[in-house]
Amino acid sequence: QRQMCIRDSVVAEWTSSAAEDLSPAVFAEQLVRAAGGEEFWPRFVEEGIQDVATLKLLTEADLRELGLPLGCRRRLLAALN
Repeated sequence: QRQMCIRDSVVAEWTSSAAEDLSPAVFAEQLVRAAGGEEFWPRFVEEGIQDVATLKLLTEADLRELGLPLGCRRRLLAALN
């Protein structure tokens, strides 16, 4: 529970206006990592998903196919909407 609250606050931090100063690739990576998908980032890169614009196109089914667990998928989708 505590870890989830920490991750939720990190996702909120990375989606704040302060994060707009990051390059699209760095922001996308940090967003995936903050949502709990750090071990899955290489898979995003393999699939050519390296910016927020592309992340926003992903559906829950896409994230499931990339191997992300439910909690990570939900946090990432919430941060992108």
